[in-house]
Amino acid sequence: MSRTLAALADEILKEIRGERPKRTRCEENYAELLVAVVFTDDSVKTKDDVLSHAYTQNYPGYAEDLLKRSETKVNSYIANLKSEKAKLNLNVEKVFILGKNQNLTPEITRLQKGLDKKAKKSDVMILLTDGTYVGISVKSGKGDTLTNYAIEKFLPNGDNLKKLRLCMIQSADLPLPIDKNRRPEYNDLFRGENPYHTELTTSVMENAESVINGWSRGLFAETPFDIFSFDGEELRPMTYNQVQNAEISIRPIPNPAKRARGAAKIFFEVTLNGSPAYIWDVRWKGSVTVSPQIFTHRIH
Repeated sequence: MSRTLAALADEILKEIRGERPKRTRCEENYAELLVAVVFTDDSVKTKDDVLSHAYTQNYPGYAEDLLKRSETKVNSYIANLKSEKAKLNLNVEKVFILGKNQNLTPEITRLQKGLDKKAKKSDVMILLTDGTYVGISVKSGKGDTLTNYAIEKFLPNGDNLKKLRLCMIQSADLPLPIDKNRRPEYNDLFRGENPYHTELTTSVMENAESVINGWSRGLFAETPFDIFSFDGEELRPMTYNQVQNAEISIRPIPNPAKRARGAAKIFFEVTLNGSPAYIWDVRWKGSVTVSPQIFTHRIH
């Protein structure tokens, strides 16, 4: 099932209004366990199957997280994964949950040696019978963001954009470093149309090729093994050589949340081979004294 722009707009509106519940940090994510067990044993169909599986006995923290989850949603996640897994037709030897431990085995350490941090996105590694590996970047749901890259780092005039941000703050007689008690005043400077957003949008479009290249080489990792992403619905390629020949373009769009009050954010739509594929929600996470970040949402 494709994720519609209307559904994304609803999520963005909830976020702006503060209605979306905050995600809790989970070092032992139940979805990683689901992926690992399903790739280990194709007979698994339900939440109870996973909880009682021999593989799960070595991951009590993951099992504890799974116990908290809706049986209906978990079973749907498993069914979708099994359907997508069948398309890959992999001959699996062994499955490893990496989580935060990217050096779980000497072989995995060797495979990832020298890789950029952004490329180390596999939560689960699958050893195939021919001795090669496949990585899976696991998302618990389609609402999870895919990137949080500082956009000014992709632009040749990033330093000038930084100076413009700070100049706007100083011109409003707001102190630097930031006064946390006056945070709404800082944020208000960047709501709606403002010089910073205008200059940022212009710069992105004038340097679209290099910006897309930087973004895509982060989102789609350059690794010696294939990586796929699973978000509860689809398995999608996540290594650069799987998409390097695709036509990628970008354009600014209005805030998809039509009823939203002015927010300190701007949006871009990214197309892949002519079809809308991603939304960039460019906003700050924390202080406006640093670069806003590209939060990537998949819409197809």
